[in-house]
Amino acid sequence: MKFIEAVIDTWKALSNPALQSNLEGKFQSNIKRSEDGSRLTVDVTTKQYYASIEAWEQAYSMDITVVELLSNTGVLLSAGECTSLDEMNERITLLCEMLSKK
Repeated sequence: MKFIEAVIDTWKALSNPALQSNLEGKFQSNIKRSEDGSRLTVDVTTKQYYASIEAWEQAYSMDITVVELLSNTGVLLSAGECTSLDEMNERITLLCEMLSKK
């Protein structure tokens, strides 16, 4: 499976609205892919945060940035190469946990 496809599948599974039903911080996302499929951007918005997942097929790389809207402070949650699909999954899980906090 291609890396970008795995990122999309993982994001869709972990951010599934059914999983969010008991959470305060429901979030919306917009998935954008480059025409050649080499780059992916997922923009995520909650009441409290704006987040961006960027992934690159060739480098097997993924950056996740989160900005807290109230304070307008940002943090680079993770960056760089993913050594495995498990690591990619862990990064997205961490993002979902952060976005789900009250």
